[in-house]
Amino acid sequence: MAKREDLLNELLQLLEEPQQERRRVNYPAPFLSIDHKGNTWMLVDRNTKETHSLGKEIEIATTQTFIQTKVFTSAGVLRAMSQIVLLSERKNMLNVITGDLWQNVEIGEDDVVINSWIVPIIIKVDKDYIRAIWEIKRTSLKAMINFLQENNLRNLNALQMKLSLVSRREGNVKKWSEPKVVQFKSLKECQDDKLLAVVLEFIKAFHEFRKEFNLQAIQSNEDLSEY
Repeated sequence: MAKREDLLNELLQLLEEPQQERRRVNYPAPFLSIDHKGNTWMLVDRNTKETHSLGKEIEIATTQTFIQTKVFTSAGVLRAMSQIVLLSERKNMLNVITGDLWQNVEIGEDDVVINSWIVPIIIKVDKDYIRAIWEIKRTSLKAMINFLQENNLRNLNALQMKLSLVSRREGNVKKWSEPKVVQFKSLKECQDDKLLAVVLEFIKAFHEFRKEFNLQAIQSNEDLSEY
């Protein structure tokens, strides 16, 4: 007969609830960013931290426009982060960190709120097509909203665009760079079948990523419900 200690250990192992590994979702592409000091477009991989310069002018094709909101403390600590949603889904979006409805997030006087557009894009570099995610925020967001209003466009969906950068200054001191649309046309006018195929493949992949990313909020809610 097994020793009492062995029996007890086996019993306790069976009774112990398995610890679920928290879902980790990696971004499916690097981010298009701006090097304000160098006035150049950059690719930044948030998974590997690698960066790559693209120069001052780039050609892109956009897919679909999503939105996301983040709340930081005055010290720069991320305190709340919404799911990545379409504008029509905003009313029901959740806080990924806690799983609560976003409308219940309390914003403190010293908190910094950043609203962003998340746009999966394809960047044309020579003969290559590079997948990227353009997180448009702050002054860049204002510049793109102005562009839409000036051209009577509803959103940035399905466009071919040539983008440059404009340096902005306060007095004689350069402070930041923001995007300038040099040329644009609807993706419906595209004659490049390969580009269209890459765009279609990427938006499908991004929808799968978004589903997994947003599910983190459900897991967060389940974790909290245990206490």
